[in-house]
Amino acid sequence: FLELDARSGGKYEHIYFLDANFFVNARRAVAIAEALQGAKPGTTFSFATRANQVVKGRPYLQRLRDLGLRSIEIGIESGSDAALVRFAKDVTAAQNGEALNILRELGIKLGLDFIMFDAEASVGDLRQNLEFFAGYDLDTHIPWESYFNYMTPYLGTAIRGHYERLLGTTFPIDTLPEPRSLILDPGTRRIFDEFHRLCSTVGDMATAVTTLETVCLEPLSERERARRLMNAVSLRRY
Repeated sequence: FLELDARSGGKYEHIYFLDANFFVNARRAVAIAEALQGAKPGTTFSFATRANQVVKGRPYLQRLRDLGLRSIEIGIESGSDAALVRFAKDVTAAQNGEALNILRELGIKLGLDFIMFDAEASVGDLRQNLEFFAGYDLDTHIPWESYFNYMTPYLGTAIRGHYERLLGTTFPIDTLPEPRSLILDPGTRRIFDEFHRLCSTVGDMATAVTTLETVCLEPLSERERARRLMNAVSLRRY
């Protein structure tokens, strides 16, 4: 951490570890966190990992939280087992749910990565996604982009080649295909259209929620604080 101090002048309070394998070896992660606290006490940190790594590393997460862990970004991606197979995630919806429960129990914030729509998604897949959201309180998770995210076939990715074969076409190398044009199921396409019609209002709603919740931290009467919190919860559930 000496080089980090030299580059920043020691002016940092939080570190995000970009190494995708940071938590693959949980003992190593604990050792790094201990070294961080030894070098700069009070610094918090976060990282990204897979849901099955959270489940596997459960015994080490309490210690990491005590050492400053504040959030974990997880590529949940779907609440549908069929979609998870298509995405080659090598996890199940049940394992995803177990990982979310672990974070909630330990008071560790979630950074959610989720793909609501993909070219082969069925209405049943979408229903399972929404049931998963409701079952694990992800419908209150801000930002709400997870409701609108779609699989993007970037140049050079395996999914791009798969979609080209699936649709019998070749995508231009200088542009990404319009996501709606990839969706095969007409019912899924109609739902995609409806979701994205609502998408423009989400930013304003998220701002309203966070503003209300911030105001609730200010000195207020108990009645006024309760009223504003109820308004924030109502907006989240909307």
